[in-house]
Amino acid sequence: RLQLALQGDAASIDSLYEAEKVFFERNPKSESASEAALTLVNLTHGNAVRYGSKEPRWLKEFSKRAQVYASRFPEELPRSVPLLMAAGRSCENAGQLEEAQSCFGLLSTKFKETPQGQQAEGILRRMQLKGQELDLSAPGIDGNDIVVKSMKGKMVLIVFWASNAQPFVQQLPQILEVTAKYKKYCTVVGVNIDSDEKAVEAFVENHHLDWQQVFFPSRTQRGWNSPVAAYYGVNTLPTMWLLDPNGIVAETNLDAANLEAKLREVYTPFVKKK
Repeated sequence: RLQLALQGDAASIDSLYEAEKVFFERNPKSESASEAALTLVNLTHGNAVRYGSKEPRWLKEFSKRAQVYASRFPEELPRSVPLLMAAGRSCENAGQLEEAQSCFGLLSTKFKETPQGQQAEGILRRMQLKGQELDLSAPGIDGNDIVVKSMKGKMVLIVFWASNAQPFVQQLPQILEVTAKYKKYCTVVGVNIDSDEKAVEAFVENHHLDWQQVFFPSRTQRGWNSPVAAYYGVNTLPTMWLLDPNGIVAETNLDAANLEAKLREVYTPFVKKK
């Protein structure tokens, strides 16, 4: 029935929902109830992947079913935790932030001892950054500490990047064009996620990056083990945040395409005050 349901057969979809309801009412802790609930998670997951961009309801339903399954059957941790993380990320990427936060919130409380639970805690911290002052202090690749709070007076663009991250490499020319245009009003701070310092130095030289670069001297704190990336649950590159001249996070959902418009939007009110 699951295969028919995934193909869009309405009767099969209704049958799976009815089975889940019946088994749960009959014995909520039974294996049958667990399997029926998992089947609905798999159905909604499949449809969210296939149709989520055009039918957002499937993303919302995937989030709901993943949370129901994890809450009712916490002993099924190896299944429920990855499903919750997948649902949260899918919803966040689609802009359904409330649903995403529900999934990450459940992960960070009910499953906080798992790696995914700890990662979810960081993701929630990042999702709640907007409107907050960013307290970021970390070592630079030149050996000097980078303290973002000391940069007030200009906008600050934080860019998480790696030399081998193709989406970043593809967006870089436009990022450089825009930041050069606003250099008078905006400081750029890179947070590098490479493991090899020589790769970073070569990339910086080849692409003429004049940004301050966060880079940890300890090899155990490089790559995705970067304390900054881990603390804020950063898992895609590039990730860009924009701070206003008061050091307040104005935007955390940026790419090369909307960067210039957001820079203009954030800085214009400060220009008018002068």
